[in-house]
Amino acid sequence: MAGIALAAMLPAVAHDDEQEPPISRTAMVNGMALPFGVAGYLMGERALKTLGLTRCHADLEVAHYCPAGSEMGAVIDGLQASTGASLGKGNLRRAESKDVYSVVGNRRTGKKLKFVLTEGFVKKHAGMSTKDAYAAGLKVAETSDGEVFRVVAG
Repeated sequence: MAGIALAAMLPAVAHDDEQEPPISRTAMVNGMALPFGVAGYLMGERALKTLGLTRCHADLEVAHYCPAGSEMGAVIDGLQASTGASLGKGNLRRAESKDVYSVVGNRRTGKKLKFVLTEGFVKKHAGMSTKDAYAAGLKVAETSDGEVFRVVAG
């Protein structure tokens, strides 16, 4: 009985399938599913499909480039959430750059995809309050990829 009482006192743990994956998985990595994080999730999904890889695949490599301290850094959280890449596995990295873009590749084939957020997406979502950004993140999950980013073969 003591075990049941103790379990009832523990806080609920977020579960991967409580909401659609772009929202739940991004929130698990970032803490919230804000627009730039959800955009990263969508990029990762597209990359896996295009590169013929599955989530957490050993041949996967992911990098995100953005200015230090930029809200665009959240893109890497979405990329991590969708692809399963991680610092611990050594296939996820972030680098400082004045330009904002992400690269997802297949180590075995050498094929890489470069993702760039659309100017309209950045203008619409940059500098939002957290409250507005949370609501916007939910909408981004339902937005077509072409409105969020463009893909440039690497």
